[in-house]
Amino acid sequence: MKRSYKILIAIIVSIVASAITESLVPVYDIRGIEIAHTFFLAIMAFTWCKAHIKENKIEEPRGSSALCALFIFFGAPLYFYRGYGLKQGSILCLYFEGFFILSGFIYMTTTYISNYVQ
Repeated sequence: MKRSYKILIAIIVSIVASAITESLVPVYDIRGIEIAHTFFLAIMAFTWCKAHIKENKIEEPRGSSALCALFIFFGAPLYFYRGYGLKQGSILCLYFEGFFILSGFIYMTTTYISNYVQ
């Protein structure tokens, strides 16, 4: 399995763990968990971008990895378009948006199930 896929799986696992943890912790303590998870996701986005560049043997668009870590919704599409062009970049952007929709659905479902079980 490609390293970039493993990183995406780690992101999904962290989302599930975060949803379960946030439903078990009192409301006033959730802020720390959210901040820690945000930093983790930023690191994973940076790592994913570097791994994806290496796997596909493309020249890294300058600053793309850092932009992915800081502003994922602008950084990843910009990386796709600068690295792959209009046609392939658009296809990769659709995959990117699908991944975020799926991860949001997984987060909401996990939160609902965790709250229901309590």
